[in-house]
Order: sequence, then C-alpha cells, then structure tokens
Amino acid sequence: MIEHHTFKQIEVSAFQEAKEGEPCCGDSYFMTETDDYFICILADGLGSGTQAKHASEQAISVVKASHEDDVDQLMKACNRALARGRGAVLSIFKILFRSRELIFSGVGNVRFLFCLPSGKMMYPLPATGFLSGKPRNFHRVQTFPFEPGSAFMIYSDGWKMNGDSRALISEMDSPAEASRRAQSLFNKNRNQYDDVTLIFGKNVTG
Repeated sequence: MIEHHTFKQIEVSAFQEAKEGEPCCGDSYFMTETDDYFICILADGLGSGTQAKHASEQAISVVKASHEDDVDQLMKACNRALARGRGAVLSIFKILFRSRELIFSGVGNVRFLFCLPSGKMMYPLPATGFLSGKPRNFHRVQTFPFEPGSAFMIYSDGWKMNGDSRALISEMDSPAEASRRAQSLFNKNRNQYDDVTLIFGKNVTG
C-alpha cells in the first residue's frame, strides 16, 4: 500500500506491508504540518498482528493530540501511554521551518536518515531498547541543520538497508517516485518475518 501526502512545505509518500500471514501491519505512523513545523512519528508495536497494531496506535494517538509539544516531551508521553500494553519502538522527528533545524529522538530499531542538497547523508541514532512505561532518560534528543531541498527516509526493521535503499533517498526526484522504486525492490530488501513501513519525504520550498 502506498499513500501520498502533500503539505505546503513537505511532500511525503509512505509504503507499507504487513508481515506475511498477518491480518494487519503492526506499524503505525502520523505526520502533519503547521506554519511553524512538520512532525512525523513511526511506531512499531512489539511482535506483529493486531496486538502490535494496538501498541503502535497508542503512541500515535499521543502525538496526534499534542504534536505542538517538544520532541522530548512527546517521547515521555508515548512511554507513559505504553505502560499497560505490549510496548513499542519508535522514532519522532520535527522540522522547524524558521530556524531550519531538525529535532530527532528514537528508541529501538525504527531508523531515520536524511540527505542534504549537497548529498551529505545524516544518520541520527536512536537509543537502544523499547518503550513500555518504565522510567528512562531520553538523552538522545538530537538537533541537526535542515536545509531547503533536503530529503528524508524513516523505516521500520522489516526493511533491509543497503546501497539500493540509500539510493532511494540520495537520488530522490520525489517521495512518490521513491515509494514506487521501493515497491519494485520490495522482495529483495524486505524481511519476510516482520512488518515493513517506509516513509519518504522532501522539502519542496527550497
């Protein structure tokens, strides 16, 4: 399944497939844009199927309700929301348009990378573990410069990153085109034992 989202400053395309044999994908995502920022979260519920989906949606509901909060506040709120469930791994990032900064935080193996117009790739690192309501220090809230025309990719662990995958972002003409290319690489790059979500985006106001 491919979904396209066009905002004023950011274009996004998401490609998602459930683990083989499961009725639904255990990954969930949310994104929105305001005059001041763009925010995106990708959450992967532990395991697969409906219980994993429920866990990831708990985190998504937090960000939907309070996306104006700082990234570290959102991470703590997601952790609290997952206190009585299966748990989840996730990454959140927020692009601040006026200061041209990207704020990132993540826990677990939901990976994020972005490419500046110069071709330089940036790989923010998430903390290890997962969210389940236990107190923890989200010390890896990271800030990066985000230049006009930059592109990004966030993905769950059902996708195997390699040279072909990196080319999806470094050679991106549009997020929609990147999603179509990812779909053609799907059988080669997927982990059949897990759900897959890939989200591609690009700043289109540069």
